[in-house]
Amino acid sequence: MRKINFKKAVTQKFREYDQKLEALTNFNVFEAFEKEVKAKVLTEIKKFLPTHIPNAIENYVRLCLNTSVLEVMKTNQINLYTQSSTSTDDLSNMDLKIKLLNRTHSNKSNETHTTHQQLYDTLYESITIDQDALDAQATQSSFHKGSHDNQDHPNDREGENKKKRRKDFGEPSSRSSRQNRSPIVIVEEATHA
Repeated sequence: MRKINFKKAVTQKFREYDQKLEALTNFNVFEAFEKEVKAKVLTEIKKFLPTHIPNAIENYVRLCLNTSVLEVMKTNQINLYTQSSTSTDDLSNMDLKIKLLNRTHSNKSNETHTTHQQLYDTLYESITIDQDALDAQATQSSFHKGSHDNQDHPNDREGENKKKRRKDFGEPSSRSSRQNRSPIVIVEEATHA
């Protein structure tokens, strides 16, 4: 009886070895190696994502933003609100903000991502706030000049004299100066290529 059991055990082992041999001959080493490498690469990338990717994105965006600002400064096509009471620092800050706003709008980059739209909106609000502050400065300085509404109107003779004086000094009358005045001045410089 032992011989029968021994024969069955040996035949069983040979069948197992044949199955393993067949599995090994059908086994593609290259595919297995490729799957293993991909799995390891993915786990390594997942480890680096939280630390390296934000820095890489920040550096890329900073570089793109710097080149965009330089291009805008070279082309210098902006809508600029000018007031006589603005200082040069305010004007240059306002100038840069408007250039960046125009560049963002012309590239339509504010339509691609929500963060770009938020930055665009914030920049627009900042320009609006700056313009309101400049308008308030102009209003405040004109407020201290005194109001002429409370004074009596001059008789016809004095009014004619004022008109003559305006013509003599080349000052425009108030109606024509209001019509010719525009709050928006488009500044364009020719770029030298």
